[in-house]
Amino acid sequence: MEIADLLDKSPTNREVTRLALGVLVWRDLAGFANTAWVLRHQMVGDLMDTFDQVLAVTSLPGHPLNATWLDARLRSIPQTDRDGLWTATLKRSWSQAGAGHQLVRIAREQNLTHMSSASAVLLGFALAWFTASADLLIRDESSQALTRLMVAQPVAVPLLDAFIASDDDFVRERVLTAAYGAGLLLRDPTYWREIADVTFQGLFASGAPPENVLLRDLGRQIVEEAHAVGALPSTASLAIARPPYSSPWPLSFTFADWPTIEATHTDLPGNLMLGKNMQPDFAIYCVKPRAEAFDLAAAGVTTAKLNQWIVEQILALGYAGGGKLALGYDHDLVREHGDGRGVPSRHRRVSKKYEWIFLARLLGRLHDHVPPRTSSWSPTPSPTRLQGVELRALDPTDLSEDELTAIPGLVVSDFFKPSPSKAESQEPNDWTAALFASEETQLVGDEWVMLAGQHSWRHEDKTSDAQLFKPRHVQAALVRNTQMTELRKSFVASIPQGDIPELRRLFDGEYPCSAAYLANPDQWSFEPLDFGSPASMIVKAFEVPETLKHMTFGR
Repeated sequence: MEIADLLDKSPTNREVTRLALGVLVWRDLAGFANTAWVLRHQMVGDLMDTFDQVLAVTSLPGHPLNATWLDARLRSIPQTDRDGLWTATLKRSWSQAGAGHQLVRIAREQNLTHMSSASAVLLGFALAWFTASADLLIRDESSQALTRLMVAQPVAVPLLDAFIASDDDFVRERVLTAAYGAGLLLRDPTYWREIADVTFQGLFASGAPPENVLLRDLGRQIVEEAHAVGALPSTASLAIARPPYSSPWPLSFTFADWPTIEATHTDLPGNLMLGKNMQPDFAIYCVKPRAEAFDLAAAGVTTAKLNQWIVEQILALGYAGGGKLALGYDHDLVREHGDGRGVPSRHRRVSKKYEWIFLARLLGRLHDHVPPRTSSWSPTPSPTRLQGVELRALDPTDLSEDELTAIPGLVVSDFFKPSPSKAESQEPNDWTAALFASEETQLVGDEWVMLAGQHSWRHEDKTSDAQLFKPRHVQAALVRNTQMTELRKSFVASIPQGDIPELRRLFDGEYPCSAAYLANPDQWSFEPLDFGSPASMIVKAFEVPETLKHMTFGR
């Protein structure tokens, strides 16, 4: 009998239970009589303590409280209550360097190839659940750890199989992202075949693909990569994995208008007040610019109704009902960090997590049923284009300071360092020549125009100071004056000569040979930034007068 069971009627049972949880790591596995006592106390603080202690044994095969137990318990909790409880638990673990934080640190920093396959799968289950966190730092670090694990161990298939139908789009997205990123790093046809099979069956085989544009894209890209290397399983169809997709339409509403929602739910946090005249940032900077890509008037829809739909979906999920653990977490977060733009963006509310999920689903429906907004000066978007590029927030192939070998085909160069003096204060030829530190690199005459500057990859959502600014060594272009006219014709928008062009939202591992890059060249817009790490290259040829060679721009 467990000591916690023996003293279950004692007023000290809570303390006894906590003591018993604290020694899980040292207990003999054969000594467990049962595990019912573990969740006897159901207060939020008790559950947080329990989950935190269980994380210490989560990757131990055969332990009755390992990740298999954790997975079953988390799945049994309604999502909104689970998100509030789980995010609070993980946030405390990170702040106290607890077991959860240690698991992620180990997975991000240590060699994982020596783990047993059983331990690797259990660790993968825990890391997958960590990506459910509304806290951005926890989610991103866990996603990086999950990618490293999939590169080192054959765990992608069992994890995809377990989570591809999860009720949490955050988890589904990051498990798919990690599997896709690991494939780009491994470049193994067998790997692509295996994950393409489970991905296609989980997302597309039923004929009802996910509405979430990120899930659609990731599933499709995995199938396309398998096809590109001749490893597409016979159970998968490339045509079915590509648009067009089906989804419900028109949008349905429970409330007549925004005032009705506001009168019914008086305790909503400020970031969910999407229907107010003074709209929060999410409505202005996230929903509006993405909605403007569609001809809403042709579909009889307004941006205001799109905002209302997002809020209604969050309420239907149970955000303001049940135990209100998600709503409570959000209120606690505001009390701790405030409610303004100065709050570090890693401290994201659970309701913000849901806003991003339902925006991704809304965009899926708009892609399916609303024509794109076009103009006389821009080409009509391809109906088979990737749909979730604008929502990408993490590069799974960027495992900074990692021990993995360099991505094949990735050229990283430090050809020059910027001169401390301004370019206009010198003769152009002298200034350009001074940029090159390597004696092996020389200018080819006086006819070259330098399209160089500063560059970095900068996430829309910043998770910490360390990740706020991510410099890249990017190859800029030296182009002949005589070919500048052709270069400008190659792109809808001209490339400013003072800045380096950026392949925005393209993952490092997708350049230059991925199906996503080669099949969708128009989606990787060239956008300049005025900061970062400089590098350069020379453009030597163009394919045809109006088509710039894709290999011209690189990382």
